[in-house]
Amino acid sequence: MLSLDDYLPSTPATPRLVVGRDVPALANVLADRLIRTLAFRLKDEWVTHAHIAITGGLISQAICDALQDSPLRREIDWRQVHVWWTDDAFMPEGHISRNETRVRAAGIARVGIPETNLHPVPASLHSDDAAVDRAATEYASLLRRFSPHGRPVPVFDVLLLDVGPLGDVGALYPGERTLDSQATVVAVANPPSPPMLRVSMTLAAIRNAARVWLLASGADRADAVTSALMGADLHDVPAAGAKGVIETKWWVDEAAARTVPRAIRYGVPAEPSPAA
Repeated sequence: MLSLDDYLPSTPATPRLVVGRDVPALANVLADRLIRTLAFRLKDEWVTHAHIAITGGLISQAICDALQDSPLRREIDWRQVHVWWTDDAFMPEGHISRNETRVRAAGIARVGIPETNLHPVPASLHSDDAAVDRAATEYASLLRRFSPHGRPVPVFDVLLLDVGPLGDVGALYPGERTLDSQATVVAVANPPSPPMLRVSMTLAAIRNAARVWLLASGADRADAVTSALMGADLHDVPAAGAKGVIETKWWVDEAAARTVPRAIRYGVPAEPSPAA
């Protein structure tokens, strides 16, 4: 059971928290909410396509699985949906370390999204710094090609971000210079956790999303979740800097919410710090 109605209004300045019992419970609610959001968007006669961005963590994979079983699945013409990846390991295509591999295995295409609408981060042919820089440039160019009116990235209707134990999102880690980058995509070398070469959207790109949904599960994420919701500096907890234009919402399981103060957990967010 969720501890807060997932339809409670949210703004970038006042992110809302939704707590589910466990990952399957969260995934089922998230899948239905994602479908309803995209269906509403695509009802606009002027809108021909919807764009979502996904990571590839445990909850993201569970959402892909839940989409296939959702009774709402047929409310969308999935041929109108484009899927992007917020980050990925710079490894060969099909490598188990790649988010693309995990999301495909979870069945993202089986809901009816055409292969041409799946836009993964380029895979590696040669794993070196020059090659990963080229991959970042190539992905930035692809994002720009699908963007309206000269914008650097598409308007993501929903951007799903798995949050790591350090409060990392994508491949953006505490204290890294990439947190302040105004580029849309960056190469990341030697992050705190492997793989050692990654390509990631920046916070500047993430903040172009209409809705940012942050996902966290497990007790090892609890401190990061609490710090971000308490208004931590994004340089200390990068997830604190991930905000949507319309909505910012945290979807976490009970374990990840265990240290969140009651005032925040039940809908009274703290004021962010000036540096956040």
